Formats: sequence, structure tokens, C-alpha cells
Amino acid sequence: MRLALLSCSILVLATFGLGCEDPVPPTPQGAFLVNFFDSGASCPHKNHQSVMGIISAIDRTTIAVDGVDEANVTCSVKGAESGPFSVEAAMSFEGTELLNISISKMDSKATEAAPSKGSVGFSSAITGDFFGSDQPCDFYIEAAGPSGIGEGVKPGAAWLSFKCPSMVESNNSCALTESYVLMENCTQ
Repeated sequence: MRLALLSCSILVLATFGLGCEDPVPPTPQGAFLVNFFDSGASCPHKNHQSVMGIISAIDRTTIAVDGVDEANVTCSVKGAESGPFSVEAAMSFEGTELLNISISKMDSKATEAAPSKGSVGFSSAITGDFFGSDQPCDFYIEAAGPSGIGEGVKPGAAWLSFKCPSMVESNNSCALTESYVLMENCTQ
């Protein structure tokens, strides 16, 4: 009888012990649409889009999940609920489409006319080489569309529009016109 009681007690304690583990955090997800722009003679690449998932300023159709279908998403969006936020992201798709974002102070009320500033790194199958912003890029939040869905930023997530007047690689200088990035389930 004592053995049965002891065995039952150990089983109950083991069961409760399993419930005390920290929950597994959700897997980071992300998407981007980058509009690479041939800004003139010093840009050797043609205009093109680079995508991971399907997004715009007012629509989020397909979001890539880290580790699924050759997508890699690492991100952090840190700050108080009202901001400002520190935003960092490194995303890649199929090993050729790469986007890095760094914003030290993203304002949740940033607009195209009064944007937050940050930096961008980018490479695509067409560029082949990695381009980095040599001037601050503009990051902003566009108004929601008719469906009420739209961009924003909060701890652990950001959906932003951005553009970069100058992206350089060696002696090559190009630009990014209005582009979009979405990240969620990020480190807070």
C-alpha cells in the first residue's frame, strides 16, 4: 500500500512539474516587399522588386514563418506600449533575398512627412551584392485601408513603410522607393 501511495505521489509531482516549464515563445514571422530603384548612371542594376511573403501598406496576404520554406526571420521590437521603439530585423528568403532593418527610435505616430530614421541593408538575386544605406532611411506608418487593416508598431511587432534615398555597394549607388516590412512574434 505504501509503495502504491509513493508511486502515485511521484506521478502526481512529475505531472505538476511538467506544467511549470516556461511556454515556448511563438515563432518569429515576417514579410517584405522592397522596391529597388535604378537612380541613374552609378546604379548598375535595373528596377525590380524583392519579396518575402505578400504585403503592402494596407494588406497582409502571406507572412513567412522563420524556418519554413527557406525563410529566416530574426527580429526585436522593444519599447513601452506608447513607444518609442527600437526595431531590429534580419530576414532572408531562399538565400538570395535579404533585408536588414535597424531603427533606434521608431515613433508610433511617424508619417511620411515626419518619419523616423533608420538604416537598411539589402541584397537580391538581381543585385547579387549587399547594398547598405549611406544616408538615413525614412520609416513611417501609413493610414489603414478601407478594411481597417494597416501598419503600426507595438512591443514585439511592427508593420512599416520605408524608403531610402541612397543605397551603396562599392562605387554603385542606387535607391529604394516606397517599400514595406512586417515582423511579428519578435523579442520584446
